[in-house]
Amino acid sequence: MTGSIQKLYNVWLQGHASEAERQELMRLLALPENKELALALISQAIESDELNAADGPVLSPDRLDLLLQSIVSVDAVQEPPVSAEGSPVRFLRRPWLRYAAAVLLLLGLGAFYYFFLSPAGKKGTPPVDLASIAPGRDRAVLTLSNGNTILLDSAGSGTLAQEGDVLISKTENGAIVYDAHAENDGEVMMNTMTTPRGGQYQLTLPDGTRVWLNAASSIRFPAAFTGDKRVVEMTGEAYFEVKKDKSRPFYVRINNQAEVEVTGTSFNINAYDDEPNINTTLVEGSVNMWAGLQEKGKSGEVSLVPGQQGRMSHTTSSAIAVSKGDVEKATAWKNGSFNFEGSSLKDAMRQLARWYDIEVVYDEGLLKKGIQHSTLVGGISRDLRLADVLEVLSVLGLHFRMEEGRRLVLLP
Repeated sequence: MTGSIQKLYNVWLQGHASEAERQELMRLLALPENKELALALISQAIESDELNAADGPVLSPDRLDLLLQSIVSVDAVQEPPVSAEGSPVRFLRRPWLRYAAAVLLLLGLGAFYYFFLSPAGKKGTPPVDLASIAPGRDRAVLTLSNGNTILLDSAGSGTLAQEGDVLISKTENGAIVYDAHAENDGEVMMNTMTTPRGGQYQLTLPDGTRVWLNAASSIRFPAAFTGDKRVVEMTGEAYFEVKKDKSRPFYVRINNQAEVEVTGTSFNINAYDDEPNINTTLVEGSVNMWAGLQEKGKSGEVSLVPGQQGRMSHTTSSAIAVSKGDVEKATAWKNGSFNFEGSSLKDAMRQLARWYDIEVVYDEGLLKKGIQHSTLVGGISRDLRLADVLEVLSVLGLHFRMEEGRRLVLLP
């Protein structure tokens, strides 16, 4: 049998394998008794310069390496769950499964679904080529107090504008900095930074506070802070590193529904309208959180310590639940990755929709099987193209169809 596998492998590597031969190779590699030989061939494929051959696999070594680094571990491969109570889907925790992932990507995940996931042994349709949809990038619009707008991603570095005595500049690495040379007791000039779907941006406020905006988010703030407090307003998701100033507390108003008070600390706020809750996750320092706005009457005030999360429903006026938070998961987006640990497929797709600027639609057959409730473990890089992300998610037995208007249909 070893000779048969080697022969089929050589034919495939040269790009001359028929569909029947490719399926037979997959079947043989999947047999437990052939695991050691399979690993040797996979290692050879990964390390071989033949990966760049014109007739070889379509994945270049750098894309393959990026995909493998982005797949975060699973204990086993199992059939897709058919209900909300289904077992968590876990990716590639054993080293030999990481190598197996390489061969699956090289040979095609359609074949993987045929041999490992389809209960009837029926070959699935591989995901369509979505290579044209790139990941999000640094994109934002800055609206000045006079209504003028600046497209930040296309603006060059250096001074962009001046609001009173405050210079607004763009650094070499693309961040926006407000430099207030003196206290401003005059007119309050409000500015707004807005990121589109598929965008993100960094900002340094006039007091030195640093803000990271995720996709489809906004922050409204004064060009210079005045008085005895610092107040900003936000929507969407933002990460804050607040400059310490005990004499002037820092307030974040969230969707005009809630407020957070700090003096100097780091925390993440997720307040997207399409998410069930407003979540404030504290990284360091301390914060107070309450429902409503202070001047209009606050309620349900709670205090958070590092590692805790305050959670308030969009539809609840006062109740704020405090629980242990997952700081790594809450801040993963800021660090360039998606963390799907414990998230459902539907939760994950909402994040992907914002980052890749797509609309996600679920096929009725998929909904009936309950696959949208599958529990994911691990994460992937936000630098991958959508096509690469969908290849990884294909281990759930999913198929995809891209329709006009950037609509992605998920199929069972």
